[in-house]
Amino acid sequence: MSGDVFLALAMVLSQAADPAATLHPAVAPPPAAPAKTPAPPLERLKSFDTEHAFVDWSFQGWQVSADGATIKDFGRNESEAREALRLIRELRLDQRGVIGGPAPALEYWLSDGKPPQGSSPGLRVLPIDGASLRVEQMQDQWMLRDDHRALFSFGGSQKDAKEALAVIQKYGFTQVGTIGAGAPSMMVFFAGTDAVPGSPPIHATPPPVPDPASPAAKPQAKHTGLDSIPAPAVPPLRGAPISGNGISVTSDTPDHVPFDWRQVQLHKDGGDWKLAAGSFVLADFGSDEYAARLGRSAVQYYHFTEQRQVGDVTYYLCGGQAPRGLMFGMDGQAFEPDRLQVRQIDGKWAVCTGDVALATMGDAPEPANQLLDVIQRQHFDHICRLGKGMTFFVRSR
Repeated sequence: MSGDVFLALAMVLSQAADPAATLHPAVAPPPAAPAKTPAPPLERLKSFDTEHAFVDWSFQGWQVSADGATIKDFGRNESEAREALRLIRELRLDQRGVIGGPAPALEYWLSDGKPPQGSSPGLRVLPIDGASLRVEQMQDQWMLRDDHRALFSFGGSQKDAKEALAVIQKYGFTQVGTIGAGAPSMMVFFAGTDAVPGSPPIHATPPPVPDPASPAAKPQAKHTGLDSIPAPAVPPLRGAPISGNGISVTSDTPDHVPFDWRQVQLHKDGGDWKLAAGSFVLADFGSDEYAARLGRSAVQYYHFTEQRQVGDVTYYLCGGQAPRGLMFGMDGQAFEPDRLQVRQIDGKWAVCTGDVALATMGDAPEPANQLLDVIQRQHFDHICRLGKGMTFFVRSR
């Protein structure tokens, strides 16, 4: 038998002994699908020429400007505006990005499209543990936190919290520095591993952050039964103008005072109960202790960051935005903002709902029109009065 015939016969016998070899040939497994790359964040960046930046005064306050455009507004605080300009020049910053709106909850600055390196003297600096940085919901607040602390709060906006996380991860930010006491007037994120003088080590033992699901994490506030949540290490930015559209969150009135809600204290001065942030008295309740304690609970519940005033009427904002929801135990008068009118009642100009004066402003119509503009722009739909000491507006929906 020839060699070729013998080889063919061997192949036939082999297939007969194992039919599966013919019917079910071995098939290689399909290649694994490539991992999806996260989409880059949609950034709102404003570019400017560092060499052309300067500080000037306008009817809205002290501003850092360049090439005819406002980069950032600092209200009446000239020293913080000049400190910001020093920082812009020292770090060669030429782009500003914001997250959230209309009043940003967070901002970051770039130099030639890259994060600034190291830090700068005079800043309060906090390290960020990028490896454990994540978005979490604590009660009704969306937080950006790492394993050591809650860092930033974005209120009810999960979208803003996720956008902030994507931006920090994109640029590799490892530290954040702030200008201003209480709620910061400026935030600058840095990249790099260099230690910052005076900053706490990233692995320092932080104060315990309660588990929001644990009963121990929900102490009850007096007279209200309110739940508390961990305070962010960096409060939201103070209210600032929205450049480029002619509308400013601070254009309603220059009479506004920023403060840190965590530092607000209630004390008795003689026979009067007063709510104060440092030396600034937010409200004087006279002898009405219950209204005073309810006022302190309202500050802690809503996380007020600034008091503003139009005429004799005060209101409060939270990072430049309207306080949301009605606090338990709070009596609020409801109204429809789109149906409010400015009218004269008994010789006084007032913001009215129907024939009822919601707020009486005085002898001139301008303050009433100004207050109406604030109410409609912030979408306020309730006014809350605590005795004769405190009035504020909220947005319930």
